[in-house]
Amino acid sequence: MRTIKDDAGRSYRLDIDIPAVRKLKAADVCRLDRLQPLDIQEILTDLITSTLLPMDMLWCLCQDDLLRNGCKSADDVEQFFGRETLFLAAAALGEEVLAFFQSRDRTGAIAGLSRMFRTATVAVTDALKLRSLTTEKAEKLPESF
Repeated sequence: MRTIKDDAGRSYRLDIDIPAVRKLKAADVCRLDRLQPLDIQEILTDLITSTLLPMDMLWCLCQDDLLRNGCKSADDVEQFFGRETLFLAAAALGEEVLAFFQSRDRTGAIAGLSRMFRTATVAVTDALKLRSLTTEKAEKLPESF
């Protein structure tokens, strides 16, 4: 179980378990049942390279909290999660997907995917931090610069 925050600092609980897998399947967001490592790799890649999958997964898994906070549909999720918070949410979703499968992995195949995903998310997180620092320093420069 992981907790994420939206741009306003509101918390949402992510927990991918059997009921969550059923929700995602019923909503036709993604199929996490009976997946092979290559399918899992595709989902992990989509989580960190697209905005649609993480937003749809967030809507499906956190719909009650999102509705309570004023989000009216899956299309409105983007208004709650900016670029950075959506990436952090996508990384948390990926970690949850990995945790779900690692607890069921009898072959050890998920360990390699886990390393790949964590390396990718660390690289993007570092890039986001660098961009944020660069933006902060640029905002402090005198206008004549």
